[in-house]
Amino acid sequence: MIISRLRVGGNYGDALGARLNFERLFGAADFHPAGFPKSAIVCIKKLHAPSLEKRRFSYRDFQLSLDWQSGVQSEIEKLYRRAFRPIHESVPAQAESIVFADNAELLACLASDWCEGILAERWWWRSLFPNLHHAQTVARIWFEAAEFSPTALQILSNEQKAVRFVKKLQPNETNNLLQQMIRVFGLNYLHEALFEPIERKEKFEKSPQENLITKANLVPKKIFTETERTDLSFQQRCFLEIGLMLAHSPRIVRSAEFARNTRVFRIESEISRKTAGRNKILKQTKKSVEKEKQEIEKIYFSEDKTEKLPDVSKSKISRRKSSEKSIAERTKDSIEKESEKLLASAESLKTEILSAQKIESPSEKIVFEDSPSEKDFGFWEIKNKPKSSQTKKRVISKKAVRETVEETETEFEFIVETRFGGVFYLLNLGLYLHLYRDFTESLETEIDIHIWDFVALLGLEFLGEKIKNDAVWKLLEWLAGRESDDELGKESGASDEWRISPAWLETFQTNRKWLWMKTEKRLIIRHPDEFSIVDVQLVENFQNQLKNELEIYQKNVSEVVKSDAKDFSPSARWLKNLAEYLQRRLLQALNLKTRKEINRILFERKAKVKVTAMHLDITFRLADLPIEVRLSGLDRNPAWIPAAGKFVNFHFE
Repeated sequence: MIISRLRVGGNYGDALGARLNFERLFGAADFHPAGFPKSAIVCIKKLHAPSLEKRRFSYRDFQLSLDWQSGVQSEIEKLYRRAFRPIHESVPAQAESIVFADNAELLACLASDWCEGILAERWWWRSLFPNLHHAQTVARIWFEAAEFSPTALQILSNEQKAVRFVKKLQPNETNNLLQQMIRVFGLNYLHEALFEPIERKEKFEKSPQENLITKANLVPKKIFTETERTDLSFQQRCFLEIGLMLAHSPRIVRSAEFARNTRVFRIESEISRKTAGRNKILKQTKKSVEKEKQEIEKIYFSEDKTEKLPDVSKSKISRRKSSEKSIAERTKDSIEKESEKLLASAESLKTEILSAQKIESPSEKIVFEDSPSEKDFGFWEIKNKPKSSQTKKRVISKKAVRETVEETETEFEFIVETRFGGVFYLLNLGLYLHLYRDFTESLETEIDIHIWDFVALLGLEFLGEKIKNDAVWKLLEWLAGRESDDELGKESGASDEWRISPAWLETFQTNRKWLWMKTEKRLIIRHPDEFSIVDVQLVENFQNQLKNELEIYQKNVSEVVKSDAKDFSPSARWLKNLAEYLQRRLLQALNLKTRKEINRILFERKAKVKVTAMHLDITFRLADLPIEVRLSGLDRNPAWIPAAGKFVNFHFE
């Protein structure tokens, strides 16, 4: 809560002391009304609070009474119910309160009013951002809330204002916003494609998602109708279209194939820019020659224009022409050579992409459905849809799965009930093991499996096929942007090499014997707690291979002996080895003994999952929270998860 100005009536001798103490009192008070959306932002022009008790008090021991706090909460709730929503309706000047559904809506309204030049007329902007009159303030506000920028751009695009906003940004502002958006969403491949030198060797020859590719263009034109026939620069197009792709199809924008196509687009833009520069130089050279010729003719011709040009002037014109022609030719040659080099690189990348995908023509288009798609939750409907929204009407049905979908006032918002809400605790497990990064970590490589597929795959490993009969399975499919189960886990098969990070072994004892074994094709090093530490392809000189593989684990093991086990079957699946390790870690963290206990204590938890464009809120019953889960820390709030593109929070009621 932010209070711009607090006016307190009374007889206080020390005004500064009174101010500091009231700041302390209000800072500790809770004015959040019950049922008030956590993500909503309400701006109140003037709030008349109930009177404080008329009595003398000492600031040191004085606290605001619960009755007084409830009175303020009641006033705030009344103003919230009557608040105008600028994103969908015009706000009269005398409006006493306005509301934004979340920060994305706030950013979109801020950008819209900035483009219209009416920021100074809006009292709420002056209250929220006192320094709004300074240059680059709007861009800085967007920069500081970059995780909301894709949804904000989508809102602006629905109103046909996104291109106008992006054009108004300065080049350095656009570049900074693009880099920040890529950083907060963890788009590692795109960062390399956009900001590494073009001459640098390609880093993503093998795609972890071979079925996903935006053919020929950076994005399909079907989705981005507003960006057609515009004179946006390369950086402006990237910021706008990548942002919209994050809002529409985050699975595709995270793929290596999308990054490679972006690099092709960047190379082609460089060619176009250099060609335009060459033409400009040639045009300027031609104009300079013509101007010199006119000046010389003006000097040497007589007024009646019948006198011939003296030899000396002819020679001067000839030399000037020759000099300018030589400059133009050298400039043209150098630019053409550089353009040919870039063009060859672009064609090579295109050829490699097309051959890898075995497609006949690069003009094929991928069709993206509205999100969520009709196949996800049967059919569903949102009432009170704003005129500007492009979502299609759907009818509620509970066919094939047991689920509860509740209609809400906000677009792209629905609620799903599940019997396996505990699978979302796996998000914290992925963050803890650094398979995915959280909001505090810098841009670094994550595993290629989409984070919602990671949850689905491990949920399937632990719970079996019964999870597919629950609503959470369709929810995870939609969150991951998959169209069917056939796409699930394809990325995990990209590598059959398994090596555990030494940091993952810190919670296990170091004075126990490890076992090694070899089969016809695999070399395996096993931990006595029954999970694989190393599972790789066998080479001819396996003794040296064994020695090399153990080198990084010297601090974790005292002795490694050959195993005589004959019934052990090695796994070339990365996911299978991961599930084995995670089972042992969960047994250790929860102080349990069997996998069935893990399912009962951790995963089989009834929950209500609320999904919005930017948030995923999972609500459990507090009475059903096992103490084992509480002590393990798996129920902590992950908050912003770059790989998920959402704020994830756990609630217990």
